[in-house]
Amino acid sequence: QLIDWRDEDSLPREFGSELQQYEARGIKPRNGDLFALEEMLYFPDMTRGILDAIKDDLAVAGDGVLHISSASRAAW
Repeated sequence: QLIDWRDEDSLPREFGSELQQYEARGIKPRNGDLFALEEMLYFPDMTRGILDAIKDDLAVAGDGVLHISSASRAAW
């Protein structure tokens, strides 16, 4: 769902969502990078509980590499 949120096409990937699915829920996908982790709550399968469990291991900016020294042990 993250890839579909970020890409500029309107073709949903497997388990993804695109404009039609988001518009039905009153949301317009950004077709770009996330500005805040909380935007992930727009993803159909994301819940507050899931986001709260993983947010300390995520960032909305960076080089895309998991940095073991800053990630929780659960992310390894």
